[in-house]
Amino acid sequence: MNKLNNEHNCDILRYSEMKKLILGGKNKIIVDIGGGLYSIANNVESKKIIIIDGDKSFKPTIVADLNNPLTLKDNSVDIVIAGEIIEHLINPFRFLKEINRILKKGGELILSTPNAVDLKSRIKVLFGRLPTNCARAFPTQKDHLFFHKTDWNWKILIEFFEKAGFKIEKKKTNGLFLGTKFKIPCKICPLAFGEKIIIKAVKK
Repeated sequence: MNKLNNEHNCDILRYSEMKKLILGGKNKIIVDIGGGLYSIANNVESKKIIIIDGDKSFKPTIVADLNNPLTLKDNSVDIVIAGEIIEHLINPFRFLKEINRILKKGGELILSTPNAVDLKSRIKVLFGRLPTNCARAFPTQKDHLFFHKTDWNWKILIEFFEKAGFKIEKKKTNGLFLGTKFKIPCKICPLAFGEKIIIKAVKK
């Protein structure tokens, strides 16, 4: 957990909830997209783990701009993990189609993204403030990787998944936090109010 010392508690819980959805195995090839700093697939039983990241300083297996096509073969992967990636992309639908392309039939995608309309954000909007995780303009070229370019709620993301050729298998959230403290645990938090959207889907 050393790499998580500087992480927000809500993200630590997100890692844990996503990891529970991974059904690894000695014959499985797992791709962890954006897993350079912290790989959710770490210590999961597998045939091979491929880390794809845009930051070469993290020493991923593949350095890639995720706005471009992935450099993996069709139908070659069993599981793809994409934690907090899709909100940073210029063309998120193409990204989902690329994941669908590289997954084998029946392959699994485990993805998370901030919920732009979580309970805290709804309250903020009532007082004229922007939602916590909404898309924002970025002031410099250096910042553009870190700012969000798209906003997501459950309805829109599920629609994108279905149009990209996926069937939703499980839906989860990490709950609701105030600062770094738990307010509503994930087990009882309504999905629509939770801070993170966590989905497990299967390629049709």
